[in-house]
Amino acid sequence: MKCKKEIQLEDSTIWIGSKGAHTPCHQDTYGFNLVHQIYGRKLWLLFPPDVNLYPTRIPYEESSIFSKLNFFSPTVEKFKNVGNCHKVILGPGDVLFVPHKWWHYVENLETAISINTWIPMEEDNSERLEESIVQFLVKLLIDSDIFDETTRKVVMNPNMEDELSYSTASKSLNILDETRKICLGISKKTWKTDSTTSETKIFYRNDDELSQIFDNVTNIPRISNEEFYMFLLNQNSRFSGSEIIELPHVCNGTLTDTMDAILDPEVITLIKEKVLAKQEGI
Repeated sequence: MKCKKEIQLEDSTIWIGSKGAHTPCHQDTYGFNLVHQIYGRKLWLLFPPDVNLYPTRIPYEESSIFSKLNFFSPTVEKFKNVGNCHKVILGPGDVLFVPHKWWHYVENLETAISINTWIPMEEDNSERLEESIVQFLVKLLIDSDIFDETTRKVVMNPNMEDELSYSTASKSLNILDETRKICLGISKKTWKTDSTTSETKIFYRNDDELSQIFDNVTNIPRISNEEFYMFLLNQNSRFSGSEIIELPHVCNGTLTDTMDAILDPEVITLIKEKVLAKQEGI
C-alpha cells in the first residue's frame, strides 16, 4: 500500500451512538475503510462483494448501495440464500480493515465511539463515473412531475435532499462528463466530492500483505450457516411479533420498483461501459 498524500482530518468521520444504534447493511463504492474503535463495543457483519444481499439504491445516498434485507429486526425466511458471513465484535483499541465494496452491517452493543477513514484507490475513478450516472438519473427523476414530496422522502436519504435540491441536471451532467474524461485518460485530474483535484494515487496490492505492513493482524473468521441463523433468530427475538421493524428501503409501487430497476448496480455498470465505448467510437 503506497499513498502519495497524507490522510487529513477531513478524510475521517467520528461515530457516536447508544446501544442499538446501527447502520443498515450496505456497500461503500469508494476505496477501502479503516475503522478504529475508541470506546464501547460494536458488532460488525461482513460479506464479500459477490454475495447477493439484494442491492438497492433506494433510499438514494451518494456512494452507498444498500441491501434490501433488514439485519436489525430480520424476517429470518428472507435470509435463506445468504451465507459467507464474517462476524467480529470490536472493542476499544481494535482497528478493522473493510475491503473494497464488502457488504457490512454495524450495530452498537453498548454506547460506543469509533472513527473511520476511507482510503482512496485507483478503482475509484471508475466508481465515481458510475456514481455520477446514478446521480444524473436520480436528478432527472425527482425533478419530474411524478414525484411529490412524500415520494421524495421515501427515495432519498435526508442527507441528500438539500444537495440535490440546490443542484441541477446540467451540473450533474457536467460531473458525469468530468468523471468520464478521467476514466478515459483525457483528464489527469482525480475527482473529489468538493470539486478540488489532486494527484493522489493508491497502490493496494492484496489483503494478505496487510500482515507484512501492520503488527498483530487477525483474519475475521467466517461463521457457519448455523451460527448466522442463530444470530438472525436472536435479532428477531428482541421484538414481539407486533414490534418487528421493517426498514422501508424499497416501497411497493410501480414508481419505486421501476426506479430501483433503473438504478440497479448491474444496469449502471452497463451504462458506464456504453458511455466509455461511445467516446472511443465503438
